[in-house]
Amino acid sequence: MTDRQPRNLDVAGVTDVGLKRRHNEDSFLAAPDLGLAVVADGMGGHDKGEVASRLAVETMTAHVLRHSGDINTSSRDSLRRQLDFLRDAVAAANHRVFEENAAQGYPEGSGMGTTIVGLYLLHPADHVGVFHVGDSRLYRFRDDVLDQLTRDHTLYQDWLDHGQIGNAPRRNIILRALGPWPQIDVEVSLQRVLSGDIFLVCSDGLTGMVEPEVMAEVLRAAAAGGNLAEAGDHLIELAKLAGGDDNITAVLVRYR
Repeated sequence: MTDRQPRNLDVAGVTDVGLKRRHNEDSFLAAPDLGLAVVADGMGGHDKGEVASRLAVETMTAHVLRHSGDINTSSRDSLRRQLDFLRDAVAAANHRVFEENAAQGYPEGSGMGTTIVGLYLLHPADHVGVFHVGDSRLYRFRDDVLDQLTRDHTLYQDWLDHGQIGNAPRRNIILRALGPWPQIDVEVSLQRVLSGDIFLVCSDGLTGMVEPEVMAEVLRAAAAGGNLAEAGDHLIELAKLAGGDDNITAVLVRYR
């Protein structure tokens, strides 16, 4: 894939262990040269979740570096092919974590795992592909409105979607994650981008602590010319002020 046009993107990323955890199991990538932003939230306890999230981000990045040039972006179905490419990249990340689980002796359905969420600048450069598995999220701030572009793969979200029958399940029961199974259902969408759009890619350590309207206030300041890195730091501090119950990661992407 050619003509990445990385000059169109400003990117900043930050992660923090929070106030309640001893280890940070989140990993992220903020790479404007690749047009790629990724956040992964690992699960599995000390060292395991951290390994899962790191392997997922590294594998996806390597897949993009190795195979992005294989796509014919001049074809009529170029955007569909690029979205398929994203699915393949996330599938490669899942396979890598699954292999590590198998090497450690874990049977299918067990072992370490990780969520993943992110965006990838497509060609033409007024589109991005959004991908996710799990409950890490991606938001877009446009025209003073914050929209959530991903849907949590959780039991709680399913309960909401199916009429809220019975007692609400816990919000942190994840239905999809990379690693425990050899195959994974990746959710991918195509999004047109406009100049001034700001995307927030984050783990649930942020969204579980900070309400969307508060996040929107931070992004509003960034949209008015504020520094993305400072906005990321501000979001981390807000999550910690609210309790900092989990690891917190935020990657911000501004499209110019």
